Amino acid sequence: MASIDFQANGAADSNADASVLSPGAPAGVVSGNLLVLPTWCRGGLTAPAAPTGWLQIGNVANKMRVFGRIADGSGDDTPTLQWTGGSNDTAAVIQRFDGDVPADINDLVPAGGETVFDGTGGVQSLPMPAATAPTGTDFLVWGGAKKNKTSATNGADITVTPEFTERFQLVGTGTENMAAIGDWQQVGSGANYDGDDWTHDVGNDALASAGIILYFLPEESGAPAPGATTPLSAAGIVIGP
Repeated sequence: MASIDFQANGAADSNADASVLSPGAPAGVVSGNLLVLPTWCRGGLTAPAAPTGWLQIGNVANKMRVFGRIADGSGDDTPTLQWTGGSNDTAAVIQRFDGDVPADINDLVPAGGETVFDGTGGVQSLPMPAATAPTGTDFLVWGGAKKNKTSATNGADITVTPEFTERFQLVGTGTENMAAIGDWQQVGSGANYDGDDWTHDVGNDALASAGIILYFLPEESGAPAPGATTPLSAAGIVIGP
């Protein structure tokens, strides 16, 4: 079965003043890997445009962006980026995936492959909506969330439903910053997401929260080996190996 598989996180970068973010490269990057760059802000800022050679694949207002790229070994694999329009908490991380990665980043997230939650605060849960897996997607491969906090005492982790494995989470320690941001990958065969809430178990924050669910579409597997004979129908039309 075709799949796209998480391998490593680079060093995350975060700040409290919307200065330039320089997330580090994940270990083991080779040409053809999928690189995913999620970035978050606490709110009230203007989101960065996609860095050179990257494609925006996820978007929640001016709170979250997710960019994707097929690695080629150039300096564009490790870009800098910056939220603008004020001074606030921001963060970013680069992640590496391998497996059946599409050759064209434009083919990664199919129509209907993005589901978002854009909410105000005052609750301890992020009511993620249900998501339907587009045809051909094998894994729910990326989900992210953030929830702001108003004191240094309510920075507990975000907890998601058991079918996910945590791949990255950054929990804020200061006052008035992002309580927790991160991403999780569904393990096993792709499926619809049932819409269970993701919880942040300390404090009812009065500020915004957000999340993204992305389905990735693996490259088709099972192509004929080089030099293999491709069967034809009587009319001369290719019908498959």
